[in-house]
Amino acid sequence: KSHLVNCLTKEYKNNILYRFWISNQDKDYNERLIYDNFISNISKELFRDFVFRSEEDIIQKISDEEKILIIDGFDHIENYNNKELEQYITFINKLKDKCKSIILSRPLKIKLNWKKQVLENWTKDQTFKVLDELYHITDYSICSEIFTITMGYPILVRYISEHYKIFKKIPLMKELKNIEDFYNELIKNVNIKKALSLFISSRSFYMKSEISEFLEDEFSDVVNEFISSYPYLFEIKLNRITLFHDSFNTYLRNCIDNS
Repeated sequence: KSHLVNCLTKEYKNNILYRFWISNQDKDYNERLIYDNFISNISKELFRDFVFRSEEDIIQKISDEEKILIIDGFDHIENYNNKELEQYITFINKLKDKCKSIILSRPLKIKLNWKKQVLENWTKDQTFKVLDELYHITDYSICSEIFTITMGYPILVRYISEHYKIFKKIPLMKELKNIEDFYNELIKNVNIKKALSLFISSRSFYMKSEISEFLEDEFSDVVNEFISSYPYLFEIKLNRITLFHDSFNTYLRNCIDNS
């Protein structure tokens, strides 16, 4: 999705881009989701000042300057700031009547009467091109195996490619229908799910040394072993560790909610 955002900002140069998610180690993540901050930041970018302006003034300015508002990661509002979801929807509904806007999101639970374009998986040729250009994997049999497992699902292509780059082998998996299938393949043990729930108790990062402080020895060993086995599922900077992709956060939260 971030690659798509980069393509869109190049194609529509007269844009305003607002990202709800930048990194799992983003200290301003929670503030970024707050509706008033969203409106304030767009206003500052439009008017280049700190004066308070109404939604109507902001929408009119976007319209007058023929800008396109690109909002990335709208699913984060539904998942982590649901109480303000209706405010966002109301604003976007007002906006789309006067201006062009592009809202990028993973599938939402709420049904919206917006024109939708579902992103398709990469074709075999596209997957091979990505494997070559981004991961420098060119062996035909390896590329074919990665495509067979992932069916061109972008985040799965990334994960399987990273696994191959690190361990020089492809994980033994059948064809995956979606990202949840992948996580299910990795996490079949209830203890692993319980141990990894540490990472959904905070939106921030943990120091590697803190894992043993927050978890009993049995669980801390499980987490450390899992990180060693699947390091690409985590964002690791120096000694700081957090989940790499929000889909993993959502998966673990659903596991806990359903247990």
